[in-house]
Amino acid sequence: MREDLQTLPALSNKIVDKAIDNVTRKLVLGARNRKNSRPDAKSINVKSEVSDILSASNTSSYVDVAGRASDWKEVISKSFSHGVSSLSTIQFDSEFNVVGGEILDSKSVHNGPGVYVVYGKSGKPVYVGDAEKVKARWVAGHLNENKQKTRSGEAYKLSSEFEDGCTVKVLHTATKETAAAIEANLIANHKKELINKKEELSNGQGTRSNIEAKKIKERINSSTELFKGAAKEIGEQAAASAIEGLMASAIKHLKVELVDLFKSGKANAKFRIKRFLNAVINDIKNLKTNLAQMLKGILEAVIGLVSQAIAQIYNLVRNLFDLAASAYSLYKGRQSMSTEEMLNQVIETIVISGSLVLWDALDVSIEGLIFPYTGIFTGIIASIISAIGFGLTSHMLSKYVPKLVQFIMGFGISHQMALEERRASYLLIVDSYNLNQELHESACALLQSEVRVCEKMKTMTSKLKEPTPEIKKIEKSDLLSKIKEFNHA
Repeated sequence: MREDLQTLPALSNKIVDKAIDNVTRKLVLGARNRKNSRPDAKSINVKSEVSDILSASNTSSYVDVAGRASDWKEVISKSFSHGVSSLSTIQFDSEFNVVGGEILDSKSVHNGPGVYVVYGKSGKPVYVGDAEKVKARWVAGHLNENKQKTRSGEAYKLSSEFEDGCTVKVLHTATKETAAAIEANLIANHKKELINKKEELSNGQGTRSNIEAKKIKERINSSTELFKGAAKEIGEQAAASAIEGLMASAIKHLKVELVDLFKSGKANAKFRIKRFLNAVINDIKNLKTNLAQMLKGILEAVIGLVSQAIAQIYNLVRNLFDLAASAYSLYKGRQSMSTEEMLNQVIETIVISGSLVLWDALDVSIEGLIFPYTGIFTGIIASIISAIGFGLTSHMLSKYVPKLVQFIMGFGISHQMALEERRASYLLIVDSYNLNQELHESACALLQSEVRVCEKMKTMTSKLKEPTPEIKKIEKSDLLSKIKEFNHA
C-alpha cells in the first residue's frame, strides 16, 4: 500500500483534530470526576458508569480537578496552623451566639464554606457540622428546623442548646470538600462527646465531592500521610494528562486510516491495523511527547496548589503551557531558521494560541446555552462546537495575521538592516581614521629623514667653505715646453 495517504482538507483536518483533543480531554476529566451513582455496589453497571462519565464531562470538572491539589494544600496548612485533627487543639476563625433559638448578631456569621462546632452552656462541644455556606445552613437549616419541630410539638436535636444559649465556633475553609473532610475526622475522633455520633464518609460515597473528602479524611491525622496524599494527587494529574495525550493521538491515527480508506477505497485491513498499532506503540515509546503531557498535568496541579482562584482558569493554564512551549521552540531555533521559517512559526503560534484562548473561554458559555437541550451530552457537544469555532477562527486569522506579522517583522528587519548599515559606516570611518593615522606616521618618518639629509648637506657645505691649501700656478708656456720635452725624449 502507498504511504502517501489521502487526507482531509487543511481546515477540516484542523477542526477534526481539535474536536478529538477537546472531547478526549473532557472524557478523561469526566472519568476522573465522575460520581459513584451506585455506592458499595458489588457489580459494575456499564450503562451507569458511562452515564456518570458523560455527566461529569463538562467545564465544571476543570475547576474541580484543578482544585483538588489546593484542597490537600489547605488541609496540610490548617493541620499546622489550626490543629484541625482534634477538638482539643483546633483553633477557630470566628464565632457567634444563639439564644432563644435566634442568632444574636447574624451579620457577623461567616457565609462561606466551613466547619462549625456547637458548644453548650457548660462550654463542652456537643455538635460538629460542615456547610458550603455556614450562614445559610444555620438560618435556613438548624434554626428553621428547630422552629418547625417546636410548632409540631417535637424536640429538635439541638433544641435545648438553642433555648439555653450556645456558642457556635467556625473554622473557615476554601472549599466544601476540605470542610467535609475535617468535619468527618472530628466526628470520628469524638463520637462519645457529640450528639451526632454517625461517622461521616466511612463507606463508599456517591458524590465526587464526598469521594475526594473521604480521601483527605483518611489521612488527616498524620502530616506525613497528608503529604503523601498531595503527592499522589499530583501524580494522578500527570498520569491523566499523559493518558489524555495518548488517547487523542491514537484516535488521530485511526482518523488518518479511516479517511484514507474512504478516499482511496483500498481496504487491506491487516496492513492498516498493523500500521495503526505501530503508530500507537511509537507514541507510547516517545517519552518526549509523554513527558510533555505529564509536565502539563504537573503544572495544572502546581497551579492548583498555589491558588484556588488561579485553578479556576484551568484551560488558560494549558494554553499558556502550549504557548510557552512554542515560544521556547522558536527561541531555540532562531539561529538555524531562515527568516521565512521564523515568520511562519510566529504566525502559527499567534493564530493557534489566539484561537485556543478565545474558544476555550467560550466553552463555558456554550455549555450553558445548550445544556437544557443536550443533557448529559452537553460537554461533548460543546467541545465539538468549540472545535468548529477554533478551526474557522484560526482559518480567518491566518488570512490577516500574516500581513500584520510580515509588516512588523519587515519593519524589524529593515530596522536591523539600517543598524547594520550604520555599523558598517562606523567601521569604515574607523578604518579611514586608522589609514590617516598610518599616513601621518609615514609623513612624520619621511620628514625626519629629510631633516637628517638637510643636516648632512649643511655639514658638507660648511666643509666646502673651509680655506684650501695654496695651489702652484702653472703657466701656459711652461706647460707647452714640458710637452715638447716629453715628445723629443
